Amino acid sequence: MQSHRLLPLLLFALLSPACVIDVDDHDHRHHWDDSGHRRPGLWGDACAVDHQCAAGLVCFSGTCEPERVGLYVHGALVAPGRADGREWDADYELPPSVWVDLGDARRAGVGALFDFMDWVARSGISAPDVFGFGYLALDGVWDERQTLDLGSTRPDAFEAIWSRPAGWTDVPLHEGLWVGVDLFDEDWDGDESIGMVTIDAWGLREALHRGGVVWFDTYEVTEGQLLLVGIEVVSESW
Repeated sequence: MQSHRLLPLLLFALLSPACVIDVDDHDHRHHWDDSGHRRPGLWGDACAVDHQCAAGLVCFSGTCEPERVGLYVHGALVAPGRADGREWDADYELPPSVWVDLGDARRAGVGALFDFMDWVARSGISAPDVFGFGYLALDGVWDERQTLDLGSTRPDAFEAIWSRPAGWTDVPLHEGLWVGVDLFDEDWDGDESIGMVTIDAWGLREALHRGGVVWFDTYEVTEGQLLLVGIEVVSESW
């Protein structure tokens, strides 16, 4: 089995934000307070309607936000094995200690989780051949014309990092926006699902405010098979 270390510069660029967002835990509350509100709202200011925000901004769920954004899928981190406890490319059961150590690494943060999965890769546990697709919903409905082939990543690797991130540009930011990422393990006897995750507009807004590549915690929604998905959201309003 090959060694699976990320290139140092790439790892630094991806981990520099060092934050994790739960895919199901976002602030959906409205924050409008019209006391003393006179000038057009700037990015992050409270609002109730679009015209209370400056040019290039819209009122999204109570705050002024960029009218249009770019959304990019940078990478993912796959768990040591499948939901049934076996390795990805072998029928061997993983030792219980691997799952215990995984739980400890998850609680310690993104950097510790990548370090642990690097150790898993070097330990000889078989890794998946990850490929996948990206989906975009622009009014709460998936638009098939916007489906992206994310392509393959390095074979036999838990760290699925795309050297050329795929994504969407000039996307209107509003409550009906969703992004989906569906990943698979390519096998000669049939491709196997790793996990499908969706990130709603509130999660994307949080990633926009944090900046850079933000890692979404996808463990619970994929039965523990997919640990993280890295998404970058950038303003395209100016």
